[in-house]
Amino acid sequence: MQRIVIIALVVVELVLLSLLTLKPAEAKLSDSPMYTWGFASVGSNKVVCKKLAFHPEKWTPPASANQGTVKLHSTTAIVNDSYCANLAKPVVASNQSPENRGQ
Repeated sequence: MQRIVIIALVVVELVLLSLLTLKPAEAKLSDSPMYTWGFASVGSNKVVCKKLAFHPEKWTPPASANQGTVKLHSTTAIVNDSYCANLAKPVVASNQSPENRGQ
């Protein structure tokens, strides 16, 4: 019985110690762009290199919220294929029927 009480006290102590000393993680988002392969537009079969940039924007949450929030906006732009040279380019299946393909 004493062993269980001692273990319970140690667990409670560790939980309280961690709650009082550790800060919550503060996630940060950098403005550095990312490059990826994607389709040029909706319905297009052309694969192009795209630059994705995320722009965090401060936003005031309602008074009932107990933490701050951030709105994210993103922009995409088609760039030179050399930016995606180190990424595997996806293969787009052809819409041709087997009879029309050169066999």
